[in-house]
Amino acid sequence: MMKTARLRWLPKAILALAASYFAFSALWLYFIDSTPAVFPPSDGGFKDIAALICTALAILLALSMRLPSPARSKVALLVASSGAAILLVEVVLFLAGQSARRYTSEKVVVKFAQEAGRPVGQLSLWPFIRDLRRNEVAGVFPFLGSLFNRAYVSRPDAPRLITLAGISEVITVSCNESGRFEPYFSDEHGFNNPPGLHDSGPLDVVLVGDSFTYGGCVRRADSTAGRLRMSIPRTLNLGISGAGPLASLAALIEYASMAAPRIVVWGWYEGNDLKDAVLEAREPELQRYLAAQAPFGLKALQEEVDFALKDLSARKELMGRAQILGDLLMLRAIRSRLGIMANPSTPSSGFAPTEAVLSAARNLVRGWGGELVLVYHPSSERYCGSVESWRNECDNYRHMMPRALGARAEIIGLFERLGVPVVDGHTAFLETGRPEDMFFHPYSHYSPEGYRVIADAVLREIRPMLDHRSDRSAGAPAAPLAGGQP
Repeated sequence: MMKTARLRWLPKAILALAASYFAFSALWLYFIDSTPAVFPPSDGGFKDIAALICTALAILLALSMRLPSPARSKVALLVASSGAAILLVEVVLFLAGQSARRYTSEKVVVKFAQEAGRPVGQLSLWPFIRDLRRNEVAGVFPFLGSLFNRAYVSRPDAPRLITLAGISEVITVSCNESGRFEPYFSDEHGFNNPPGLHDSGPLDVVLVGDSFTYGGCVRRADSTAGRLRMSIPRTLNLGISGAGPLASLAALIEYASMAAPRIVVWGWYEGNDLKDAVLEAREPELQRYLAAQAPFGLKALQEEVDFALKDLSARKELMGRAQILGDLLMLRAIRSRLGIMANPSTPSSGFAPTEAVLSAARNLVRGWGGELVLVYHPSSERYCGSVESWRNECDNYRHMMPRALGARAEIIGLFERLGVPVVDGHTAFLETGRPEDMFFHPYSHYSPEGYRVIADAVLREIRPMLDHRSDRSAGAPAAPLAGGQP
């Protein structure tokens, strides 16, 4: 009897804890977990519905604390057992997902690097950065550029703007897919260029796109932009890791429109650009670029951009463990398996926003007398069936690969209808006879050889355009390059 009396508080405590959890979840959904890429509104407004459900459950659980003791105990037992079961499933799914991610990010890198005779170093981003800092390498930061890792800047007399690149003039670390990281020193606006290109005079070529344009996981000199710069020194790379079409348009407007480059090379990645077009269409800070007549002034706010991104970097480093706890409590693994995370899975849903963005870009570039050229970046999944050494990886982990391969003909058709020349990277890869050499492994960005093949195909397309219009800046001196490196 004494034990029972002592535990009378337990049902109330369980109900109070559960009510607090659902109240916190409702607030999280309303005010914190609102990034479109994390929990976008579906056709039924799922996020709002989920928040209402959480609010209702919080109220019901709070009211159930006033039930008679026997009924209250039964409700508390039901809540505790259900909650424990759901949390157990979440932990199992989370650990399984972590194991799969570790496999692709580490074991596959090691396996293919060893087979190719490449040295293998530190594989994890933050430990690598901390090792550099411990060795007194100053100013080392990760690249922050995706929809999940952007910050915002504003001034009292101007609209809030979204950051589009990394931190300026720092040693920047992005990814390791070859066996080693390839840090680089970012330019004066946080992009992957030698310093001095932005304001050095007329530009011949500007590249925009995602990580395949940015030059993910290779040395700067081995990227598409680096290769092009060997022949065309005034080549500026505005590629942003994690960018979709609308972010690419924003970067073009903010950082290149005033320079009016002769050629704009627009990178299209078949693995996720259609999906990204849907996600970015929900970002008001990006949507305004569809109707932009001039830059909004982001280029002049570099000090504010750097401050915001350094703050974001520090918070991400400190909150890594807390994020894991938050993911568990928000049941992200279960939500992902049920298809209620961000997943605009139908590629066709991205065609309308894509066409709007590409039309705006074409009109912008033609308005200053330039030429827009599209380069189609194929995904490694496209070659899974033809590369014998990849088949086990592709069969075991196909669910982790992109899903938009079937839209290739429609995408290229869209570009052609817009009157934009297309450089087809897939055709260029097939012509080598060894598409597997274009990648480090089945989950990677391009290898140096892959970027070289893309750059050669782009150069064949744009060289006649530049030669035809050589009167504009043929006599201009080459832009200064840091240490002679492209």
